[in-house]
Amino acid sequence: NVFAVNRLCLTETDQKFVQMRTLIFNVLFWQLPKFVPGVYVGILSPPDDAELYQHEAHMRGDIFIGPQDNLNLETMEVCWEVNSRFLGEKSAGCWPALPPRSWPNITVKLPNRGGYDASLRLVQFGETVSEAHSTFRYGIHPACREALVGRNLVQPTYYEALENRGTRAPQRSEASPDDEKDSYVNFELAPLCYDSWPDRMAGSQFIEGTLSVTSASRGMFGVDYSMQQFGHGDRILLDFVLDKHRAAIANITELGTFGGVTALYLGMAALLRGGYLDTFDIVDDRSETIKSTWLTNMIFHLGNANKAASSPPAIAESNGLGSTGGGRSSAARATPTSTGKAAVESIRKAGLVLIDHADRLEFVRKFAAPNLQPGGVILVHDFPPEYTTEEMWEEALRPFGIVRRYREIQSAYSSCLAVFTHQPNERL
Repeated sequence: NVFAVNRLCLTETDQKFVQMRTLIFNVLFWQLPKFVPGVYVGILSPPDDAELYQHEAHMRGDIFIGPQDNLNLETMEVCWEVNSRFLGEKSAGCWPALPPRSWPNITVKLPNRGGYDASLRLVQFGETVSEAHSTFRYGIHPACREALVGRNLVQPTYYEALENRGTRAPQRSEASPDDEKDSYVNFELAPLCYDSWPDRMAGSQFIEGTLSVTSASRGMFGVDYSMQQFGHGDRILLDFVLDKHRAAIANITELGTFGGVTALYLGMAALLRGGYLDTFDIVDDRSETIKSTWLTNMIFHLGNANKAASSPPAIAESNGLGSTGGGRSSAARATPTSTGKAAVESIRKAGLVLIDHADRLEFVRKFAAPNLQPGGVILVHDFPPEYTTEEMWEEALRPFGIVRRYREIQSAYSSCLAVFTHQPNERL
């Protein structure tokens, strides 16, 4: 009356130990003390009903082997799956069933806060021999949540602004009410949450997470994450481009202003080069603080830049503090103008164009690419944008002699910016 559990021999009287291990595996193996022949898979982590306070989970399984010796585990594999109930997205994979002690510890990056389902299946010839399940949540650490409540320099995030205007349906996760906003943001890395950081917050994974646009540590000038949708990795890649292409960049065009923090950075970069910044958006989400710091070489255009020929008149605003960079008069520019035509005019004079608004591929194909000057640079944020692929972008821009560059730098900086440069000799 002996059976094997992880190669440990236990007698039938050791039911207490068996039941304890059963609970750890989150699967009820009450039939095991009765020595039911077979092999059973169980989940070691993430444990059932766990509340995780970090942006990754470690998927690990183990195996119970019943008192029979005719099982050929070499023909089996263990398949795992972690599914986000909020997004409907899943991560999955398989590994060989033998030897159990060498099973990998799978690291699963969790895309959002909320509820998750984990499953583990032992498969032989495409048939499930045994399976186990657990559920867990990813939330904000209580100490971190307390540090974030009541913080200053906060404004509605981009998605909250869309919800407030009724142009986007409210997004709600299955987490606690405090976790519902911006469920994709990794609050664990917010500087305000430093005191709750675990000891493991070091090394390359910490740096990669901090650089990501989904990190709550994002924000130029140390502003709150809610004021900007631009990651530290994006900023470093932007600086790389500004330096590498310094000879070609003076004037800058931005499509998609949002809160205006990135615009201030671009405006300062242009001012240092004797140039100006034109930034375009269909709404004005700039706070009064941002407007008060608006530089004299910066023009904000309110209107739809995607309609180059038919957009109605809109107002181009500066801060009215006098002459702008590049020899342009702010007074002259602060008059009604066709926003689309103004965008095309700006692109023709710009050395750098940042695309971070709706219908990006269509805009670049119709307006940005045909008007980009030789040696000019196009940056596309959140690349590739929704409903497009990298191949679609490259095929659309290649006929204009515009090619993608610096992929390895983008990857190293954990940036979601794609860099395209105008190289006429590569026109096809």
